[in-house]
Amino acid sequence: MRCFLICSFFIIIWLESCSQSLISNSSTNKNYLNGDKLISDSNFVFKINSTCILNSDSCIIDNLKVDYLSLFKSLKKQKSIDLKKYCDLEIKLFKHSNNLEEFQFYVLLNTYINGKKVDSVVCYSYSNFPENSVANELLYYLDEDYCLWLIALTYEESSVTMESWRKIKIDKKTGILNEEKL
Repeated sequence: MRCFLICSFFIIIWLESCSQSLISNSSTNKNYLNGDKLISDSNFVFKINSTCILNSDSCIIDNLKVDYLSLFKSLKKQKSIDLKKYCDLEIKLFKHSNNLEEFQFYVLLNTYINGKKVDSVVCYSYSNFPENSVANELLYYLDEDYCLWLIALTYEESSVTMESWRKIKIDKKTGILNEEKL
């Protein structure tokens, strides 16, 4: 009987630690939904084309901590995720895809004021078709000042190329997205 109680005690402690781990992982995923801060860093962005080439020792893209593809691949189509709220402003993410979801999908960032949709922009996209050796990905970072940073990347067999880098300011009062020059 004593052995049963001791074993039960350890099982309960183990289950408790597992549930705490799951809770901390889900809050970590929530933090990842804002994207990776490196995307807003010009030093990082402008080193991509020079470090992510054939025979390079290291590609600076490897420093990204958010695995966007894994984060969004499992998200159900048309399901919304609340990203941020500020007074009357709400920012949500929506996944869109077609029958080729495995190879191509995108995520919209929508802004709402008092529950009415105001504006939207594609903040993440992924496309990779097996018949060619090129994949495209659009990554984002939403900072604490409500600036959305977007970077478009092309992955080839021997390199990663930064195609474009943009900054979009979200007006906290109106929900309107305004692109700013970099």
